[in-house]
Amino acid sequence: MPAAPLLDWNLLRSFVAVADQGSLARAARHLGLAHPTVARHVQQLEESLRIRLFERTASGLVINEAGTRLAEVGRRMQMDANAFEAVAESLRTTRSGVVRITHSELLSDLVPELLAPLLHSDAEAQRQFEII
Repeated sequence: MPAAPLLDWNLLRSFVAVADQGSLARAARHLGLAHPTVARHVQQLEESLRIRLFERTASGLVINEAGTRLAEVGRRMQMDANAFEAVAESLRTTRSGVVRITHSELLSDLVPELLAPLLHSDAEAQRQFEII
């Protein structure tokens, strides 16, 4: 039994873009890639999967039933990949800095009590409060 092909995310991104944009040219512009690169990605994905995803016509590519089904899954994968990147970015972002709070004298006694949960809420955060 042959091993399953490894999925190349760049090929999948190009495929989903062509499916969504309706043409190689629009997909290339959307991705910021050259038209021949996107065309090659689609061809490589089809070869890797051994499935034709588009019908080639005189006016361009037309997604077929297999392509439509796989594009749905590809879109979900892309949303998950975007979520993965967003979480990674939030983990890289440091939560530190200076917080300046200006308040009236009327609240002077309440401010320390109100800020207490923030001071202890995140052990990794390096915040400094300036109360004016």
